[in-house]
Amino acid sequence: VQKRLNIMKNSSHFIDYIAVHIPSMKKTISSTYGVIPLTDDWIDHFSEPNNNVNSGLTYNNNEIYCNIEFPVISKKERNPLFLMEIKLSNPSIKTMLNGFNQYPDSEFFLINTDSNYYLSNGETEMLPQHIQSLIKERETVELYSTQIENMPVEVTYVTLKSVGMHLVSVVPTGIIFSKIQFYRYIYFIFTIASLIIIMIFALKIKKMIYAPIKTLVQSFKYLKTGDFTVRVSYNKTDEFQYLYESFNDMAINLQELINQVFEQKILAQRSELKHLQSQINPHFLY
Repeated sequence: VQKRLNIMKNSSHFIDYIAVHIPSMKKTISSTYGVIPLTDDWIDHFSEPNNNVNSGLTYNNNEIYCNIEFPVISKKERNPLFLMEIKLSNPSIKTMLNGFNQYPDSEFFLINTDSNYYLSNGETEMLPQHIQSLIKERETVELYSTQIENMPVEVTYVTLKSVGMHLVSVVPTGIIFSKIQFYRYIYFIFTIASLIIIMIFALKIKKMIYAPIKTLVQSFKYLKTGDFTVRVSYNKTDEFQYLYESFNDMAINLQELINQVFEQKILAQRSELKHLQSQINPHFLY
């Protein structure tokens, strides 16, 4: 039996020890101490008022016991044939509470409905009475602000009805708002960085598109005034290089066409002048 009790004990780190009490034999078989005599007061800490009938849990000296009796007897004056006592490990429960902790200097508490059991993963010895009274009055999940030793805290708790216990979280208010302030700074920095990136992008777009277009428009204005010697230089290889080269070719072609027209006009005037001279000279001879 002791070997089987040890197997059950080693199956979960939440079990501190297991014992089977046999009143008819006045013996107790323990996973830790083996077979020992049954004490006279063994049944005392399994009875009311610390016994939670619904969950099968009892509380004694700030320890949790889970009791399984056989057979289940409704009459209090009769003892069961045997009773299995399972003591839960407070250090393992504290480790579990530490796993819930997400903020520094915050604490988690596990208390039973009648405050016969109290366990914390921190250094606080006991929850203030006003918090315990409020938890007893309200069984739903609650969040409210209060003070512990003149320090503002946010208290959250949930009722575990199946075992008659409350899981309470106490977080200093300053830590919560420091997180909010941190995210506020992150949001502010992100906003400033976004504005800077947008400004840099706008200046880049202006340099890449607006400035070349402005130069091209200004060159057309010079061309419109009759300055066909205007040329546009561009060192980059992109679409604007093609536009600038086309503009320069157009300006050169216009200048050549205008020069050709001007030269043809001069030649035509000279030819007409020579023709007039040829008509005038014979008239003066006769």
